[in-house]
Amino acid sequence: FKEKRQAQKELYLRFSYTMKGVALRYASSEDVAEDILQESFIRVFKNLKAYKDKGSLGGWIRVITVNTALELYRKKKTRDNKISSFKKVKNNEKTIK
Repeated sequence: FKEKRQAQKELYLRFSYTMKGVALRYASSEDVAEDILQESFIRVFKNLKAYKDKGSLGGWIRVITVNTALELYRKKKTRDNKISSFKKVKNNEKTIK
């Protein structure tokens, strides 16, 4: 168990700086980039057995990071649209009264 944690730490230390740069390209702020990075590495560690050694490990992690960033962007966009729609409904209710 301790060896697994050490391996995860080494993997994170090796790739986190580069992947944070990738995350920053998709993020609206440093905090959002950190969230993308954290979620990405959670997915990397959960799916490491799926890595097939058919390309670079860094490339595989980059794909996960980009996909995570896009997924979080879509979720935020959907949430923002729901909030916007809710505000429009509330404003219409005020107008009607």
